[in-house]
Amino acid sequence: MKLNLRNRFLLPTILLNVLGIGILAVLCGIMAGDALTGVVHIQLKQVLDLTDNRITVFLKDRSLEVQAWSRNKSFPDTLRDRGQDSRAAASEAIAACQKQTGYFENVALVNLGGDVIAASVTSAVGRVNIKDREYFKQAMQGKVFFSEALVSRTTGNPILNIATPVSDGNEIIGVLYGSVNMLLFNETFIDSVKVGKEGQTFMFARNGQLLAHPDKSLILKENSRDRDFNGSMEGREEGIVQYSDRGANRIAAFKVNRETGWTLCVAASMDELYAPLKRLYFICVLCASGISLALGLVIVLISVLTIRPLNVTASSLEEGANQVAFSSDQIAEASQVSAEGASEQAASIEEISSSLEEMTSMTKQNAHSLKTANDMTHQALIISGKTKQTLAKLSASIDQIAKASEESTRIIKTIDEIAFQTNLLALNAAVEAARAGSAGAGFAVVADEVRSLSMRAAQAAQGTAALLARTVDKTHEGSELVEETGSDFAELAKATEKMTELIGEVAAASAENSTGIEQISRAIAQMEKVVHQNATSAEEAAAASVQMIAQARQMHASVAELNGLIGTNGKPGTRLETHS
Repeated sequence: MKLNLRNRFLLPTILLNVLGIGILAVLCGIMAGDALTGVVHIQLKQVLDLTDNRITVFLKDRSLEVQAWSRNKSFPDTLRDRGQDSRAAASEAIAACQKQTGYFENVALVNLGGDVIAASVTSAVGRVNIKDREYFKQAMQGKVFFSEALVSRTTGNPILNIATPVSDGNEIIGVLYGSVNMLLFNETFIDSVKVGKEGQTFMFARNGQLLAHPDKSLILKENSRDRDFNGSMEGREEGIVQYSDRGANRIAAFKVNRETGWTLCVAASMDELYAPLKRLYFICVLCASGISLALGLVIVLISVLTIRPLNVTASSLEEGANQVAFSSDQIAEASQVSAEGASEQAASIEEISSSLEEMTSMTKQNAHSLKTANDMTHQALIISGKTKQTLAKLSASIDQIAKASEESTRIIKTIDEIAFQTNLLALNAAVEAARAGSAGAGFAVVADEVRSLSMRAAQAAQGTAALLARTVDKTHEGSELVEETGSDFAELAKATEKMTELIGEVAAASAENSTGIEQISRAIAQMEKVVHQNATSAEEAAAASVQMIAQARQMHASVAELNGLIGTNGKPGTRLETHS
């Protein structure tokens, strides 16, 4: 989409203002968000540290109370004497201690076997054994120990036991423990601590069990490992995490209590804390929109006052451009008719010239082909002459082979006769050896071997004579074929000589035709040059008028562009029309 002058000023200016104000609003929001996040972190840590200190002081006070009570001088006697009167007195003393503070649900004295022998809640005496409890085992080793959150075997409430050893001199003879009521602890340190209206404070034991929470139904029933922030808290002493709790986004500061190993968390609702920041974002967007709208109105007013004079100038220029275009169109039309006639004549001559050039090229090509064929026939004639000589030599060689074979046949016959004579001599020798008896036995053997050799020589001579006879026959046949081939080659040579003469005559005629066509081509080229000069003169006249039209069009395009810039379409009926 093409933008007019007003929009070219208006849109970028508004866009830059909106972009600048938007970036400024975003930066302000980010800085405000960072500042608010820092304040939230500081506030959460302050509340967390204050609550942790209060809990630490509270637990130390309760631990000191239990340790002070364990030094009661009557407890060693009660632990050594199992009498009912001693235990009742100890229970009264423990009940008096328990009444001094309202945080302990029960205070009990336990012997080495883990049996409760005296307690402020007398129903636990003789009925409860805590030998399997970790806090009992740790106290028996001389430590003051805070247990995990437990369910009281007496009341069923969630409790925290603080156990301390009871000594008689340097010997540990029992354990005194106090059960802190976690519901009362929860009301004192958890329910009253909030950051914002939707904030909450809660505490997890070392094993992840929930010890304290505003929702009492979750205590001892939920574990930190079941929440999605456990991975972020694991292995850290303190820090800040973000998590989701039943669809609500929360941020929490956590810290591990050094006395108990419990994890205290102070959480706040992110939606509640960041609500002012969202309102700030909305106000910034609203202000940016208002400022951009006001700037847009001002720019529109300025553009209207600026563009109005340009409309008058554009109209005058467009009228002048149309008048110039009309005059140029009349001149161009007359010049164009003349140029078209000259161009058509030049085109016809060019077609004739092109045809003659093609004929010349084909004639030259035919002459070249005939010359090549003539050369090839001469070469073939030479080759056939050489072939005739070679066949003559081959025929002479075959005759010599035939003569040699006949000589070999005579020699074989001689060998056969010698073998026959040798056979007769061997027979005579055998007869003479037989007549000689035993004295001619050796000579008979030799005669027999000579006879065998003569017979094999005769057989070989007969086989060789047969082969030589067949060879002589084949040699005579080859000699006849060679003679026939020589005769054929002689006839081929005569035909080739005649073809060479004919091709030479055709080549001479083609050369004469090519020379004539070249002369015609030169004459037509001269005619074409004259016609082209006439056409060029007509085209130059037409080009001058076309250039005037082009200038008128360029002026009209400039006016149209100016009209587009100032946002107008020009006067009706002012469109530029030409016939070129």
